[in-house]
Amino acid sequence: METTSNIIIDPFQKYTSTIEILGYTIKYWKVGNGPNIIFGFPGQLGYFGSQPPSRKLSDINFQVDVDICAEFLKLMGHQQYSLLGYSAGAQVVMLLTMKHPELVKSLVVWGAWDLFYNENLEAHNEHKDLKLRDQTYIKYLIREDGSSWEHLETQLHAWMDYILKEYYNQDEALWVKRFEKITCPTFIIVGTEDKFGTVAQGNHLNKHIKNSRLHIISGAPHRLQLYKPDEFFDLITTFILQ
Repeated sequence: METTSNIIIDPFQKYTSTIEILGYTIKYWKVGNGPNIIFGFPGQLGYFGSQPPSRKLSDINFQVDVDICAEFLKLMGHQQYSLLGYSAGAQVVMLLTMKHPELVKSLVVWGAWDLFYNENLEAHNEHKDLKLRDQTYIKYLIREDGSSWEHLETQLHAWMDYILKEYYNQDEALWVKRFEKITCPTFIIVGTEDKFGTVAQGNHLNKHIKNSRLHIISGAPHRLQLYKPDEFFDLITTFILQ
C-alpha cells in the first residue's frame, strides 16, 4: 500500500478510470484534490492492465510512451504537472520533460540512469530473467494484464534489449546535451544498493540536469519506494510542496 500525505493508493484496487490514447487502453487511478497535480509513471507502458493483447515490438520505444503520456496529460486538462517516474518510467518522464517542458512544473525520478556502463550489465541480465524477479510481483502483473508468463517474458526481453541498444556504449556528450534541456526543479533519489540506477548514475544526472538535487538512501535497492516507504514519501511530498 502506497501513501502520499492523507491519500492512500492500494496497488490491488481496481482502476478508477480508463481512456483510449493512440490505440492503447490506458487504465489509471485518479485520487485526491488540491493545487499540486501529480502524474506518477511506474514503468514503461504495458504494466497494470494498460496493455493491449500484444504490444508490437516496433512500439517498444520510450519515445512512443512519451507521446502517449503527453497526450494523456493534455487530455487531463491541467496546465502543468509534477512528474514522478520510477526505473523505465523515470526515463520516460525525463524524455517527456525534454520534449514538452511547458507541461512540467517539477520532476522526481528514482531508479533512473543516464547511460548504461559495464557495471550495469549484470543487473540488466538479471532483470531479463523472470525467475530472479519478485514472484509475487510477477504473478500480480500476469493477473492484471490477463497475460501469461511466456507473453510477459517476451515483452520484457524485447524491452531490455531495446534499453541496452539505446543506452549502452553511446555518445555521452550527446546525452549530456539532452539532459541539459531539463531546467525545471528536479529531485533525484538513489538507493546505495541499486545496481540498475546506481549512485554514480545519480551523480551524473545531478551534475548535468540544471536545478536538480540528489538524495541517497543508504541500503536501498532499485525498488527503494518499497524499502523505506515513509522516508521516500516524506521526501517527495516535501519537494513537491515547497
